[in-house]
Amino acid sequence: MFMQFYRNLFALLCFLFFAFALGTGSPHAYWGALMCGCLSRAAVRKKWPDPPFAKRLRVWMEGLSFFGGTPENSETFGLLKGREL
Repeated sequence: MFMQFYRNLFALLCFLFFAFALGTGSPHAYWGALMCGCLSRAAVRKKWPDPPFAKRLRVWMEGLSFFGGTPENSETFGLLKGREL
């Protein structure tokens, strides 16, 4: 699975800058959102390869319960384990 690490990174920064700009009205934050959006698109068009740590980061994030892992120690998991959904 191709993760497109830089596309996702710069898109997240774009939305964060844009939210900050809407909240404060800062023209510099709008400019930051514009630049992050441009870098996000450039990463897709130029097919920037993922950094070496991206695969390990994805494996680590998949193990977290928030990102789809199975929380073995969770009380909710124990309650739902015996049920059929």
